[in-house]
Amino acid sequence: LPAVPLFNRSVVAAFECSLTPRAYGSFQNAPTLGIPRGLRVCTECNQSLGDTVDIGLARGSIEGALRAQRGLVDDDTLAKLSYDRIVLSLPSGHERAPMLLRFVPGVGGAKVGVAPLPQLRCRIDAEPLRCIPEKRIAVDLPKMLEVGRPSDIGIFWWAGDPTAPDRIRDRAIAAGLKDRDWTAIVDESGVAPAQIDVDFQFFIDALAARAVAKIAYEYFVWVVDDLAPRLVNADLLAPIREFVATGEGDWKKFVIPTNSPVLANETPTLRRTQGHLLTLDWDRRVGSPVIATVALFNDMVYKIRVCESPALIWEEIGLGHHFSIETKEVSKLTRGRFVRPLP
Repeated sequence: LPAVPLFNRSVVAAFECSLTPRAYGSFQNAPTLGIPRGLRVCTECNQSLGDTVDIGLARGSIEGALRAQRGLVDDDTLAKLSYDRIVLSLPSGHERAPMLLRFVPGVGGAKVGVAPLPQLRCRIDAEPLRCIPEKRIAVDLPKMLEVGRPSDIGIFWWAGDPTAPDRIRDRAIAAGLKDRDWTAIVDESGVAPAQIDVDFQFFIDALAARAVAKIAYEYFVWVVDDLAPRLVNADLLAPIREFVATGEGDWKKFVIPTNSPVLANETPTLRRTQGHLLTLDWDRRVGSPVIATVALFNDMVYKIRVCESPALIWEEIGLGHHFSIETKEVSKLTRGRFVRPLP
């Protein structure tokens, strides 16, 4: 048999491109989601979610950073990445730290590189140097100026963004940084490409949670509509559907981020595949909820509470797929378990 991932849980595993934004790849012979009894959102709402929720995950989250690292974005899309939920920075021991970074087109065969994010850097009184991203200058700088006197003022930017220095100056002056001497502008255009360590932080909020909950919701509908259609009803799915559509509810009640591995023989820091994985798990104890797992690129893992227990008797069915980023192929798992109510 071909070597394919095996799950270490009683779950079904699959991923298909129509259940997720196409930003995460297209795959050969992927299963498709129909429109079971009108439970999916209308075309207009689906487009709205794509333009807000889906794009928020794809361009402003750890998943957006992973897309860049895997070379799944072109230069135009790379320039549109948001850094509201991800922070790239030089390590504290670097001679030019602190400095915020951004993804830029790679050089020397690399898919992606890093360079300075447009930013203002200064210190207030004897406090440590602090970097302020361009888009935060109008909000953060006035608060800093209320505390004390600024010094060591500098501007940093990527050489591929020649208008950045003037933009940052104008915003800083508008925010109250007037009659000050600026230090020399630092232009990175002459720095030879090099491998550097980068500190990476990411944050999860309601928008990112809605995006992964949307994937889990449609995945659940796709699976059970064929195998257990009695489970697909509006009352059962109303809470998560409303959360996905409008953001109503506390996202932490629906989505739990974790670094727990999905596949057998994995650890929180060691993954066997970079392919996408979805799982669906019913705990057979009475009253247990239905839990889906979403792991794009098999990196960050999200546990999603899709719905409460249907409170029915279950039998097991084997099913599962793994979607390879490298080959763009769908591999059926050799073993997996799914459960449905007895007739």
